[in-house]
Amino acid sequence: MTKAALEAINGFNLMGDKGSSSDIIYVDLDAHCRNTQTFSTLLPRESSSKNTDMALLTSIGFPAFAIDSNQSRDATNSKVIRKLQGHFGLKRYLRDGFGCDNEGLGKLYYDPSEIHNFDGIECQWPMGFVMLYLNALFAGDLAEAKKYYDLVDPLLLADDAGMDVLPKYYFVEACDFETERKHPNSSSREHSGEGTDGKLYLMGQALFFISKLLAEGLVQPNQLDPIGRYQTRGRRFKHLKNHVPALIASSSRYSRFQVKAPRELCVQVCVIAQTTRLQSLLTTYGILSQTPHQIEPVQICAPSELVRAYDYLGRNAHLGLSGRPHRPFGALSTSKTYKIRGRTVVSYPLVFQLSDFYTALDMPLLVEDVRELIRFVWSSWCVSGRPLICCILREDIFGSDQAAVGELLNLLTSFRRGTCNGVPVKLGRMQTFISACCCECLDFLSENDCSYKFEPSLFSVPTYSKELFTESNLTATTSDSRRTTVRKASSRQIPKDIDTYSTRQILDKLYESPESLQFQCELLTRLLQREGKNFKTSQGTVGECLEQVIHIAAGQHYWSLVRHCSGLLGKTVDSLAPAITNIIVSGRFVTIGIFGRREALIITTLTPRELHELIFDCCNEPTQAVLQQEILICCGKMVQSRPELFKGMLKIRIGWIIQSMKQELAKSQPTVDFHSLSPRQMKALLQDVLEIDVSKRSVSEQRSIDGSLNRAPLEFHDKVWTILERCPKGVRLGQFSIPQQPTLSEMTNYDRKFAMLVEDMLRIVKNPKYRQILVEMVMIAHTVFERNPELKCREVLNFDELMDRAIASFANDHSGLDGFPKYYRREDAKNKDTWYELFYNVSPHVKNGTVKYMATALITQLLDTELDVSTMSSDMPCHIQ
Repeated sequence: MTKAALEAINGFNLMGDKGSSSDIIYVDLDAHCRNTQTFSTLLPRESSSKNTDMALLTSIGFPAFAIDSNQSRDATNSKVIRKLQGHFGLKRYLRDGFGCDNEGLGKLYYDPSEIHNFDGIECQWPMGFVMLYLNALFAGDLAEAKKYYDLVDPLLLADDAGMDVLPKYYFVEACDFETERKHPNSSSREHSGEGTDGKLYLMGQALFFISKLLAEGLVQPNQLDPIGRYQTRGRRFKHLKNHVPALIASSSRYSRFQVKAPRELCVQVCVIAQTTRLQSLLTTYGILSQTPHQIEPVQICAPSELVRAYDYLGRNAHLGLSGRPHRPFGALSTSKTYKIRGRTVVSYPLVFQLSDFYTALDMPLLVEDVRELIRFVWSSWCVSGRPLICCILREDIFGSDQAAVGELLNLLTSFRRGTCNGVPVKLGRMQTFISACCCECLDFLSENDCSYKFEPSLFSVPTYSKELFTESNLTATTSDSRRTTVRKASSRQIPKDIDTYSTRQILDKLYESPESLQFQCELLTRLLQREGKNFKTSQGTVGECLEQVIHIAAGQHYWSLVRHCSGLLGKTVDSLAPAITNIIVSGRFVTIGIFGRREALIITTLTPRELHELIFDCCNEPTQAVLQQEILICCGKMVQSRPELFKGMLKIRIGWIIQSMKQELAKSQPTVDFHSLSPRQMKALLQDVLEIDVSKRSVSEQRSIDGSLNRAPLEFHDKVWTILERCPKGVRLGQFSIPQQPTLSEMTNYDRKFAMLVEDMLRIVKNPKYRQILVEMVMIAHTVFERNPELKCREVLNFDELMDRAIASFANDHSGLDGFPKYYRREDAKNKDTWYELFYNVSPHVKNGTVKYMATALITQLLDTELDVSTMSSDMPCHIQ
């Protein structure tokens, strides 16, 4: 509903023709895109805790029409009908106690343990049939409309004047509760009394009147929906042009949501060269570019300047409003043009802002990011006009190695050909593109009390003196499989007594030994710890010297040093908050922390300051703090571009993912230092780990990867619920227990809180392989319980004990064989770990595989307890008399 409202109200003046520029509503395009992703991800669910809800019909249909995908709309509509429809209407949602005979009068809310009392006896609301009837009329499906009118017509009551009255709901009487639960929709129901007591249920009655007027042709759909949201995506603009021409005429000053099919869209690209010399070089390759001087009067600003301008949006000292939060803009907002106090201003994406993070210093990664950015903008663009992407090229990029320069030229050549990453693009001049762009007039900056001053900041990258550091200390080695040069420090030893140096000695050594960049970094680290980053040396502050180390080390591909220095400076990437938001809106959670140590769970969006404090608090190692940000950024992009890589992952544990990446690198390239990989290599390694390719890994290695990624099979948490239903005393793993009650009473199998409870239980496992083998044990247990309804576990189902039984049986069959120990002793930790490692490397489904031993262990424990004969049917071949 919010998504639809934002699309309708963007650019609207709250005071009409008499309003000022301060009364205009501005919608953040990137935030709206995230809202759309959240909505699309949730559907056909209502929320993370609720499976479905009758109210979804108002979101996918009248009045919001908030979903553009026919597939999502049909799936949501089908689920609402399948889960909620009865003979007297629709349930509002499952376990809804409103109006039930056993609902306590005067209660404002239910206790968690109460909601199971309403299971199967929820009230049915005829208004649900009216909603379905109304949506069918808007869709022009007369057969479907007649079907639901025929369902609602017998439910109508008549008031004293003979007018049709729609009851609020129909409820089950207390005497029929058990019958209704055993045989749904078999009991008669009583209506709530509307029309007989002189009162009306206004919302339901209003929707019923609207549907009747629409069905009789007394009102038209465009009268109920003047902006044509009920129309398909391609016909909406035509509808506005024909019926609301004034809205089209007044929208030239502000962006307007006009949803076009992506295939009709072309992304405009303008290449901005830092100098005329760079422009001439690009011309030799046939690449059209312009300098900042040549695009005047259009001015270019950094994304941070755009954020500073929007700080004044909504600011009002009299009301105590501070304005828009200081948060970075994404790729969609930087693809628009802006009118700022008479100036035409364009911005460039965050990937070109060198001050953002060290990943921008890796040219191959930058090229990949630009390709992904263009595809994202093309697929997500939903406003009038064409997107404009400014590619900022600095002279120093051609100082990179030839392979990196070649990739950049290939990217620019694809612009010239008109296709990039499968997306239609057009390379040209700024003056040619500006008239076709989406324009946003920032009229709120024209207020008399606004103190904003525009400050162009293109190419405002600090320059560093190279007198302090030399490049002779770096020797090149090449990684064959990663195609990127990796540099490492010389073999000079760091003095053991370096911690005893005084500040004066450190300053003297800083200039005496320029041959070792690593040594200089160690000296600067001591200065930073003692004096702070603002302590001045002859070459600038300590912070500036470390920044210089970062730029020189990045130029020489000395990435371990780059990460270390970035961590020392406490760097936080500006686009980190949007990346985490992308993960959360995909229905997943994130944990920050080093593998095997304390982790922090992120389940909601945080401000950049909160993220910075959280990351550096959980990661007390500088390199780990920035590396986790690097992986988070990659995950945030991949979850949008390749969501299939995260299938089965409810919780993304960054520390565990990094651990799996280390294991994968150690297997393929044991001599390469993990932290020396470039950002692009790190991204490629992450992608290799996320891709499921069992042909490249042993069984043990695949279990280790899946366990580190917290990957689980489809409907895994639902299967744990089924197991819990058959275990009256609950389940246990280590010291963590999930009791059957009140868990089954307070939650449902589709409740996200239950899924998180299961994840919390698995979180105590420190070995990724053991975690994955436990997931397999859960799947086996579910299969056993599903196929044998007579089985129940009368004691606590302890997964650790089950695994010990399985290992003991495995050891009994394999003791003394080649490659196996001669005996198994549970009390001998080393011997026990050896057998577990051997078990991890056994395939599940082969003869004498892990399934055999785990299933045997489970069935043995179940048969040691009393069988539940009450669940056996008389036709069972092994029925017990």
